[in-house]
Amino acid sequence: MTEQELRNLQIYIGKRNQNQTDEQVIEHIKKINNKSYKTS
Repeated sequence: MTEQELRNLQIYIGKRNQNQTDEQVIEHIKKINNKSYKTS
């Protein structure tokens, strides 16, 4: 994960919708992780 991807993730977590559960946030992180591994 690049510095920019990490920063974007921190912003995403900070601004997440209050209705969003921790599990939904974790799923979002997993999707990003899977995408970044495939491009490596």
